[in-house]
Amino acid sequence: MLHDNFIKTAKQESHEFKALLNILSSLNLHTKEGRKLLCVLNNIIDYYINREVEYSDDVKMPIVYFPLCEDWAQMLCEEFVALKMSLLWGKSTRTNILSSYKSKPFIYLPEKVNKKEREACSKHFRFKRDVAKYLTDDILDMPSNANEKCFFYSRTLSDEYNLSLKTKGHYHFIQDVVGDSFSTEKSLIILNGDEDEVYKKIEQNDGRFKIPHIFLFLQKNIDGRNIQLCMKMQRSTIKEYNEDYDAGIHNVIAFLFSQKPYRLQRIYENKHSLVERWQREKFAETRDFISFTKAEMDYLFERQEPCIDFYELGCEINAEEYQIKNTFDFMIQDIVHEVKLRNELAICFTDQSLSKIKEEILNLNSEVNEEYTDYFLQLIHNKYKTELTEILYNWIKFHEIAVVLDYNIDVYYKKQLKFFLQSKCGASSVNFYTFKNFKAHKDGLVFLNSIHEQKILVLSMLNHCTGRSWAIYPNSFDQYHLNPGQSVLQINNKIVFDPRYSWYSYRYEEQLRLLLNSNYRVRYVKNGIQLPDKPIKIGIEPKEDEDEQNVRDRQSGVEQNRVKVSFGPRQHKVLDEYDFVLCKYMDEISICTILDVLRDFEDPTVISIQPLTDFYQPLEDLLDNEERRAGEGELMIRNNPKYCLTDEEKLSSREMWKILLGHRVAQYGEQVVYNDIMKPLLPAERIQFISFKRWLDTSENSVLPRSRRMQKRVIEEYLQIEGLYTRMLRHRKSRISTNTEGKNIIFRTFLIHCLLETDMKKAYKELSNEVLDYLNIGSENDIKIILDLIKDGTINFRLIKSISYDQR
Repeated sequence: MLHDNFIKTAKQESHEFKALLNILSSLNLHTKEGRKLLCVLNNIIDYYINREVEYSDDVKMPIVYFPLCEDWAQMLCEEFVALKMSLLWGKSTRTNILSSYKSKPFIYLPEKVNKKEREACSKHFRFKRDVAKYLTDDILDMPSNANEKCFFYSRTLSDEYNLSLKTKGHYHFIQDVVGDSFSTEKSLIILNGDEDEVYKKIEQNDGRFKIPHIFLFLQKNIDGRNIQLCMKMQRSTIKEYNEDYDAGIHNVIAFLFSQKPYRLQRIYENKHSLVERWQREKFAETRDFISFTKAEMDYLFERQEPCIDFYELGCEINAEEYQIKNTFDFMIQDIVHEVKLRNELAICFTDQSLSKIKEEILNLNSEVNEEYTDYFLQLIHNKYKTELTEILYNWIKFHEIAVVLDYNIDVYYKKQLKFFLQSKCGASSVNFYTFKNFKAHKDGLVFLNSIHEQKILVLSMLNHCTGRSWAIYPNSFDQYHLNPGQSVLQINNKIVFDPRYSWYSYRYEEQLRLLLNSNYRVRYVKNGIQLPDKPIKIGIEPKEDEDEQNVRDRQSGVEQNRVKVSFGPRQHKVLDEYDFVLCKYMDEISICTILDVLRDFEDPTVISIQPLTDFYQPLEDLLDNEERRAGEGELMIRNNPKYCLTDEEKLSSREMWKILLGHRVAQYGEQVVYNDIMKPLLPAERIQFISFKRWLDTSENSVLPRSRRMQKRVIEEYLQIEGLYTRMLRHRKSRISTNTEGKNIIFRTFLIHCLLETDMKKAYKELSNEVLDYLNIGSENDIKIILDLIKDGTINFRLIKSISYDQR
């Protein structure tokens, strides 16, 4: 929803603003359709240049990022800023143009001019005439002094300026409003992109003229990097100009435009890169990064809202069916790849699908309560039949449809879904896609997704993970980019996807708020992003399964390009572009991918890196030592007299808790022991008697009960074995069941979350049970011990000499 204050800001036109647009309208054909955009731009500039400067070194370096722009937007904004700062802020420029027009209020044509030269003279005259016509005496000047000039960089307008000077018959108004040195009478100095030339100008000026405002329009070179001039003009450079040459700089405003589809992660990456590399501020502390929501950008460009409908399938929190859902959620929380299972549950419309998924659930966890599983499956079957089927039928209306699912859905469920949509919902044909097919590619001047059908049905959920190094796009929360004529129906199946869906939605809005928290928005526009209530009533926030994310990436067919990094003669390493590295830039150390290094650093040879894989072997060695100690520790526990084990039982390969459970059964009987264990548990936490009997089978080789609650109940509460023993078994079970790929994922996850984290409590909370068990972590102090051990002698940064994609 658009905030009223934003709409007011986009319509807030002063007398001076209208005069500038009257002049610009004859110079740029897009002035009318870009009017709201220019209005917001004008407000932002006024916010900074009219601010009260508190002290001499009070320098603001705002970054204004306009996402989802039309292809003409940047040029229009560049021309507007040039006019505003030369004709309103620069009094001498305006006076000279008016004097020139009054002395010759007609088109002067030199002898023997060709057609192009006549056209140029005509354009020149019309520009001066419009300035005289619209900048009347009641147009107020902006506050500037005679000894003040502004710097302005635009690659496009710089090219136009040079072309106008050198080429007869070429005219652009920029030649009338800017100069290229301090000696010019004009108040706006255009920069040519050479940072050494800029430094030389400031040095030679030596404070005679102040430069309170600098405007930079960021553009990329052919190699995809920002113009060096813009990126070199960092806070340290501005400080040097002010201290050494009395430049008097107070505002350096950078503008960045993107035509790509709206993506929250893209805003995050731009903010992260520019704030830390250019502003030289901490990401979380900056209040001078200004950007906009998708709805705001659509409003500025007067776009029609895309045809995207949402249907929320849920149940009342206090209803009986919600209790059934909660019980089922509890039972499957320890299942591997839980999100994959939920995405399959979301498309179980047929009896055959429900039967297969029940079998799958019981195979994944044999201790799941079958009765409560049946309750939940019946619940979603009823919801789909009585509520969702009619919605789908009315929306499909005998059309061809595209169905978007997660990457790793079993083909059996797809076949059943296709049968259901055609036989019960009237679909004439059904084709399956994944979220990656929403990703837009540029076709000429427009972006198009790769889905061919007009009607698109989204039944899966995919998290966004904004701010994470492994963020996913497209996803269920960034708005889809649609081709002309396409429409989307997204089923937000909260019965299946909550609490994850509600928490993911909340985190998306939270990230949006963090990214759009500039002082301009909050104080001036009074348009901060309002957060919804935390969904704590729905359930605790689940941890993301990064292993599952890797499965998605691998099965989506993502190709990883290889990158060659050279550290010196005959010293190089070839890495995947998504491999993680420790990155050291000046005094700042961060974790990023090789792709981030290529994309975010204008000159990668100023940074040092170390692959995270360097830490894998120290972690492996640490775990081998831990394994030996755990074996010795378990033997000590078995030798404790309180457990009354025989010598043979102490040395037995059978788990000690099963031996002690057998002692209790021999003493009291199976049914009594089963009842005693299950009595304090909630119905959903209990297992069936047949599962209990499997623990007593000497040929059964499970290490632990499946659920952590049952582990605690049986081992620690009923058998009174110390908690250290449970932790040892969890560690051993994890080591046995995890393959090499899974181990590397666990290592990587641990290092990303913990290697640079100073708050061990926060790090501990963010780690999944899978990581905690594998690394035998029982507290935040264990994390600190591991980090101290693996850092010692392992950290070895190497300066990049060259980096490029491997062509082999």
